[in-house]
Amino acid sequence: MLTKIGYFIRISSIWLLFLEQILSVVWVYGIVVILAYTLLQLNFLDYYFYDYQLNIFLLSAFLLTFVNIIQFTLSLMIDSRYERKNNLFVIFLSWYPTFYWIINALVVIVAFPKALKRKKGEFATWTSPDRGNLKESNQD
Repeated sequence: MLTKIGYFIRISSIWLLFLEQILSVVWVYGIVVILAYTLLQLNFLDYYFYDYQLNIFLLSAFLLTFVNIIQFTLSLMIDSRYERKNNLFVIFLSWYPTFYWIINALVVIVAFPKALKRKKGEFATWTSPDRGNLKESNQD
């Protein structure tokens, strides 16, 4: 009975990880579609275009930055006993999740179509580029 519960927990955690990955890919492509639609709707020649508007992207950016500054400030306060100079980097640390999400989105945009195009039954492994034969290059 106990082994069946452990097996179910392991299987459910894998499914939760799979669900998180699917939601992440859907999120990336959703953001790409929304950004493309927004760029297509821009009208730089309109005078009212330059009025400041508070939209969902701006609110999410403010919220992300605010939460990250709080989290990093608390973590640096906890770590301040050991590293006193870290407190100077709080403002720069708030950009870390933004760059992480941008890099993650770019990787998903490039890798997901390649994963869909691969041959069925083929492993998804990375192969190192050919760097030449080291023995031949040493003889020159």
